[in-house]
Amino acid sequence: MRRRIKETSRCVNQSTSLIEAEDKPRAPSTADLVEWELTEFSAVTSGASVRLHSESNPALNTVTAYGHDYIEINRVSYAHAVYFAPEGDIHSWQAHSTTDITAETLCQIVGLTESKPDPLAFLDNSSPAKPDDAPEVLLVGTGLKQHFLPVSVTQPLLSAGIGVEVMSTQAAARTYNILMAEGRRVIVALLPHEESE
Repeated sequence: MRRRIKETSRCVNQSTSLIEAEDKPRAPSTADLVEWELTEFSAVTSGASVRLHSESNPALNTVTAYGHDYIEINRVSYAHAVYFAPEGDIHSWQAHSTTDITAETLCQIVGLTESKPDPLAFLDNSSPAKPDDAPEVLLVGTGLKQHFLPVSVTQPLLSAGIGVEVMSTQAAARTYNILMAEGRRVIVALLPHEESE
């Protein structure tokens, strides 16, 4: 089976050419998932909320919608900050704004326990070991806008080999859904859009 792909070139003459490509079965890439994600969401007419998925896998925690003052996971609405992984409970997060986010709260979210530092560890030139069940990455949704966290807040996780990505809640929700669909070990912590200032 052959299909035609229309490719628009933005040259001086603004020409349009058709090229043919063979259909070959392949696994969906991250770009395919992002394209699917963008085509699957539908905005509510008021613009105050966005529904991300019409269907969700009940076995996995999926962000199904978010609005100005709520986050919906598996079609259950939460009016406060939450954190969760693809499997397990949805946990209440006691942060109300980015100023409430500390290194201790992030360590608690990913399950890093405080251990006594080895005074001679600098001789080994190694970073602390990441626990077996630790996530690959922690996504932090900071509300309507992206607010970067101080290095001192993210450093304990980075030293343990856990990535920390800080973005708007909207971007964090979409990124979480994509990584979760890929089977990645990810935890997301989301502040609602309406931040207390």
